[in-house]
Amino acid sequence: MKPRVLLSSLVLCCLISLCLPAAPALSAPLTIQGGNGVDGTIGGVGLDGADNTPAADSGTSFDSISVIGGNGGNGGGGNRGGKGGNASQTLNAATVGTGSITVRGGDGGNTGTTPVLPPPYAGDEGGNATLTFSAGTTVTSTGPVYVYSGVDGAAGSWAGLPTLKVLGTLVAPSVTVENAAGDVSVSINTLDVSGQDTTLTSIGLTTSGNFSIINANLSGGRLLTIDNSAGAMVVQNLNVTGQGRLFVADGTKTSIDTLNANGANLTFVLPSTLQAGDTVAKALTANLTGTNIGLDYQTVRPNLAVGQGFTLLDATALTTDITTLTVQTPNGDIYTLNVSGNQLLAALSALSPTGPQYERLKAYAEGRAASLAFVNQGADLILNQGFGSALGVTSGPGFQFAPFAAASGGWSRYNTGSHVDVSGASMLAGLAIGNDAGPGRLTAGLFFEGGWGSYNSYNSFSNYASVDGDGDTNYYGGGILGRYDLKRGALSGLYFDASARLGRTSTDFSSGDIRYNGSKADFDSDSMYWGAHAGLGYQWSFTEKAMLDLSGKFIWTRQDSDSVSVHGDKVRFKDADSLRTRLGGRFNYAVCDYATPYVGAYWEHEFDGKQRSSVNGVGIGSPDLKGDTGVGELGLTIKPVKDSGFSMDLGVQGYTGVREGVTGSLQLKFEF
Repeated sequence: MKPRVLLSSLVLCCLISLCLPAAPALSAPLTIQGGNGVDGTIGGVGLDGADNTPAADSGTSFDSISVIGGNGGNGGGGNRGGKGGNASQTLNAATVGTGSITVRGGDGGNTGTTPVLPPPYAGDEGGNATLTFSAGTTVTSTGPVYVYSGVDGAAGSWAGLPTLKVLGTLVAPSVTVENAAGDVSVSINTLDVSGQDTTLTSIGLTTSGNFSIINANLSGGRLLTIDNSAGAMVVQNLNVTGQGRLFVADGTKTSIDTLNANGANLTFVLPSTLQAGDTVAKALTANLTGTNIGLDYQTVRPNLAVGQGFTLLDATALTTDITTLTVQTPNGDIYTLNVSGNQLLAALSALSPTGPQYERLKAYAEGRAASLAFVNQGADLILNQGFGSALGVTSGPGFQFAPFAAASGGWSRYNTGSHVDVSGASMLAGLAIGNDAGPGRLTAGLFFEGGWGSYNSYNSFSNYASVDGDGDTNYYGGGILGRYDLKRGALSGLYFDASARLGRTSTDFSSGDIRYNGSKADFDSDSMYWGAHAGLGYQWSFTEKAMLDLSGKFIWTRQDSDSVSVHGDKVRFKDADSLRTRLGGRFNYAVCDYATPYVGAYWEHEFDGKQRSSVNGVGIGSPDLKGDTGVGELGLTIKPVKDSGFSMDLGVQGYTGVREGVTGSLQLKFEF
């Protein structure tokens, strides 16, 4: 006991100020608080705060329960402040309403800021706070339970010790134990987790802090969350009966002494931050004999690729009859479990083919559909302006040899089940030859081609959020073309044409609507393409100025397969084939030697164009280009100088049906 210097006048004043009310009646809320210590002064040491320790109560209903130690007085005038008073309450049983159960130690006193006599003396210790629930009783709290220390003062003025003793059974949604400075002592004989989910949290505890649950009984499908970031919490016996769910926020800490789930259904809830090689939970001893193991996610699937694994339970001594087990999460992901020594290991085997992530991943294939559609636009350029330019520069008599070129550009929407909008420009340039051969004329050409475009994809779903994507697409390649026109005989006007091409296409995709751990979905895809066409046509000249060109063509394009990785998942794009027929005609009329306008109409049918894809071996939605499209065109061929070898063709094409949009085209002809 420290000596006290007391002045009679100060004693009288302090005694009056420290008078405390009697223990409160059994009503809501219940608050037990120790008196605060008096600050030291030049006249003497501050008085200790009075203890508040009413007798044990048998009350059963409170809005809230608060047991709070008094704060230590501050030092001053060369004298120490008084100690905070202790607060203590024992209850035989209790039911707490919407309020909380709070146990808090008092703060330690501080050094006086303006001492008169040096050296200044520190304050004194904060009061302890103790709440005890008697053995054989049940404490049911609708609100949370908080136990936390006060704050240490200066020069050894320690915060008071908060103590919670549940000698019977506790039912509560959460128990949070925090050590701001001093020690903390929490002991719960039995924690009942059968009627509500419960979260246990330790914050800032040291090895001197004590947070112990002797028995935690988990059943009824309820969730027990253990957040033991401080590492000083221990559940001595976790008993699972019937069905229970367990989430451990930090699997690096051994938070469970004995896990007994013999014959029960135990679901481990995986944290969203889980990485390959991590540990989900640790225990000294675990009995999983006859246990049905389940897996679920805290929020979203962790950042795991198929084939990656982790330790589900790391025990010093593990008893189980599990050898290999396949487990499916509620969203359909599949994991394989096996035992190695005293560890229960798990690995992601396959992603759910029916989960929302798979339904929405159809958007990946839309990027490839845009790429195939754009390569098809290159085929259209060959069939229309490419052939027109090659024929124009080699139309003279006898052998002709000349360069040719053509270009087109525009915007098109392809209805793929959802839709994708493609904008871009295509061009080709090459050398063509023409010569008379038998009853007709043969034209052939060798060319290089390229296209540069961009696209936006749009996917909507009945049960999930829509997905919009965008990217760039381009292609480079080359090919050959040929045509034979009959010029004499009964079949004069009939012609046959064909072409073949080969190249490489590149497409990238990005979508902020598909995210994983904050990262948007994106990929780059490169693949070969090749194609060919064969056609038959007839040119009917009404007069020297008017001519109708009727034709039918079969057009094939193949886009090769490719594999990419998105968020650690393997995305496989299979070969895609476009098979089209096109029937129609064009009417030309030379209004003068310098200008020939034309108008055309065609019907096009796509038989396939499907983009078949999979993610981790599981098929996803397949957009396609299948269907009918009507094509109309208007154009004008201009020859600025009548007898020159230069001419150009300006045209515009409109589309309706599976393909909608408009393009413009340009042909340049240089005859030598």
